[in-house]
Amino acid sequence: MIQKLTLTILIIGLGYSPVVISFNDRTHGVPQRLDPIGSSNGAKHADIDQQQHPLEQRVKRIDRFLPRNARIVLFDPDGDGNQEEAILTAHLKNHFQQQTVVLYRKSMVGSGESLQSMNPLTLVIFSSYQGQLYKEWETKLAGPRVWVQEGKDIGLQIVDVNADGKDEIMTITGIGASLGAHLQIFAWNGKSYQQINPPIDGHYFQFDRDGRGNLRIRARSRYEKVFHIYEWDGRQYREVNAKSYPKREAEFYENMLLGSKPLTPYLFEDYLQRVVWSYRRNGEIDRAIDLCEQALQVIDMPGKLIPVMPSDEANLTLQQLEAIQENFEVSRRSIPASLHMLLGELNEQMGHLNEALQHYGRALQLDPSNQLLSDRIKAIEHRLRSLLR
Repeated sequence: MIQKLTLTILIIGLGYSPVVISFNDRTHGVPQRLDPIGSSNGAKHADIDQQQHPLEQRVKRIDRFLPRNARIVLFDPDGDGNQEEAILTAHLKNHFQQQTVVLYRKSMVGSGESLQSMNPLTLVIFSSYQGQLYKEWETKLAGPRVWVQEGKDIGLQIVDVNADGKDEIMTITGIGASLGAHLQIFAWNGKSYQQINPPIDGHYFQFDRDGRGNLRIRARSRYEKVFHIYEWDGRQYREVNAKSYPKREAEFYENMLLGSKPLTPYLFEDYLQRVVWSYRRNGEIDRAIDLCEQALQVIDMPGKLIPVMPSDEANLTLQQLEAIQENFEVSRRSIPASLHMLLGELNEQMGHLNEALQHYGRALQLDPSNQLLSDRIKAIEHRLRSLLR
C-alpha cells in the first residue's frame, strides 16, 4: 500500500518563471523530480546502462539521434549557478523499464544564441533494448524557453501525477514574460505518449496533493487575483471550481481604455495588460490585436492621459505633484512602444511574421536601447529569409 508522504511546495513568484516541486523519495509513493543523469542523488534510479556510461559519453550517444542543427538545452534546476544538460531519467511505463527524457532546440545555422532561442523546444524520450539506445517519441513544446522562477530553471520536471508509481513529464515553457508560460504534462497511455492536460497558462503556479494523492495544479496570470484549479479525474486533468477571470471585468477595463474617461499612463498600461491576457487566455488573439490597434489611436486623444487622477490629487503634496508631472511625459511616451511590442508578440504568436516585424521595428524606433526587440527582429528576419529559400 502506498504510504502518505509530506511534500514540499515552493510557490511560484514573480516574473518569467514557474515553480520547483520538491517531493520526498518516490519509493514512498509520491515521486520527485528525478535528478539529471550522472548526479549522485539520482544514482539509485540508474540502470546498468547508465552505470557503465559516464555523463559525457551518454550525451554523445544521445547527440547521435538528434538533428544536426540540434543542441541539448542547458538549464539550472537547482539555482546553484551550475548549468547542466536537460537530461532526466524516469519510469514512464513501469518500475522496471527506465526512459531518458531530453530537451533540445534546433539552432539556426550561423546564428547567435538570441536567434536560436526563438525556436520552440523539442521534448524527446529515449529507451533502450538489449543495451542499445533508441529514440521512442518526440514532440514540439509550446514555447522556446524553459520557464524560470526565483533563479531556478524548472520548466522540465518528472512527477507522478496520480501516485500510481509511474512517472509523467511536466514542462513549462514560454515566449516572454508578458505572455506567460504554458504547462504541459505528458504520460504513457499504453500505446504511446500523449498530453493529459488542457491548456494551462499563467505566470504563477502552485502544486499540492488532493485527498487521493493526485497532484493538483493551480495557475493564474499576473493580471488575475484568483487561481484556476486543475485536478486529475482518473484519465486527464480538468479545470474545476475555477473562478475564471470575469468577462464583465475585461469588458469594464476595455471600456475604460477606449472610452473618453482620462487615465494615468500607469493605469492605462495596467488595464491593457489585464484585457489582453483575458482575451489571449480565451483564444481570442484577434480581439486582443484589435484592442491594441485601437489603443494606439486612443492615446492621442486630448486629455486621455493625465499625470494624476483627480480623486488622488487632493491626497498628494505639492512636491509629489511636481515629481509626477516631471515623469509624466516619460511615462506617456513609453506607451506606444509597449503597444507595438505587444502587437509584435501577438502577431508572432499567430504566425503573422511580417506584421510582427513591422510592430517590433516601430517599437525599436521608439525604444532604441531595447536589446530584446533587436533580438526579436533578427530572429524573424532570419525566419522570413529561410521561408524564401
